[in-house]
Amino acid sequence: MFPNKFDNPLFRMQAEFDKENTMNKMGTGLYACFCKNYPGSKSDVPFCNQYTMDWLTGLALSQVVSFSIVIVNFILRTVNLFLIKLIGHHTESKQTVSIMTSIFVTSLLNTAILLLMANANTSQTWLFWLPFKGEYPDLTYEWYNDVGSSLIITMLTAAFMPAIEFCIGLSMRTGFRLLDSGFKCR
Repeated sequence: MFPNKFDNPLFRMQAEFDKENTMNKMGTGLYACFCKNYPGSKSDVPFCNQYTMDWLTGLALSQVVSFSIVIVNFILRTVNLFLIKLIGHHTESKQTVSIMTSIFVTSLLNTAILLLMANANTSQTWLFWLPFKGEYPDLTYEWYNDVGSSLIITMLTAAFMPAIEFCIGLSMRTGFRLLDSGFKCR
């Protein structure tokens, strides 16, 4: 917009003017653009403090939601394993199929469906009878910024979770062996 001179007084003035409209989700984006890309220290631009705090809060909440979903999926998996073993299937393959199916269904519901529906606004869709009054009626840029990034972080964490669990189990086994042997090599 202003080549070679990002901190142009006109750009700063327009960004300050656009702040209130951006906070009400009616802005042109100049405020966010200015505050996000300001090359100097953010403390030089006090009207960008709100943008910085909102951005950091959103980032933190996104991370917390993603890791909470992974932890709940881990707990649900453990509970499913316990309950299915209590059922007492006659063959190992029937038990394995039941475990696989139940873990898949609970993980899908917890990861995909709940995360999507918690942010959905179904009032203007064919699902208008559902009581969801979230922020996003469609897959917009904001949806991808907020919900899409959480979904991707959750999927990546879930993808690496088996390897992490293996490393934790291996290190615990090695640690317990060392404790049992009194930290002596044979």
